[in-house]
This record gives sequence, C-alpha cells and structure tokens, in this order.
Amino acid sequence: MEDHLNALGGVEFSKSNIKKGYIVEVQRRGSCEVMSTGPQNITYKILTGGAAGLGGKAPYAAITKIIKEA
Repeated sequence: MEDHLNALGGVEFSKSNIKKGYIVEVQRRGSCEVMSTGPQNITYKILTGGAAGLGGKAPYAAITKIIKEA
C-alpha cells in the first residue's frame, strides 16, 4: 500500500525530513519557523505579516516547501 501512495506523489514532508529550526512555507500562514515536530504535526511560529510572532500547530501536509534548513 505504501508503494501505491508513493506512486501517487506520496507524503512529501514528515518528521524524517522536517527538523526544529527549519523555515518552511505553511498554507495560509506564510513563512514559519518550526519550533517542534511530532508524529503528525509541527508547532510553528509565524515570521511575517500581521500575525508575526504568533504560533500554532499544523499537519505536515500543510507545508508547501522548505525555505531554509537549520
């Protein structure tokens, strides 16, 4: 089953390739710093815009790209 999921594009981001300190693009949040990683979600701090400094949690699927690795 995992091979079929990977053939469809698979899971692009997970705990294995996202680490604390990375700067990532999160859907509807913009540039965010990863504060911690869990089995299904990341905790982040928003770096830009009116909500800069605030944080939250998001699933790995909400990450659109890695901007900068730690």
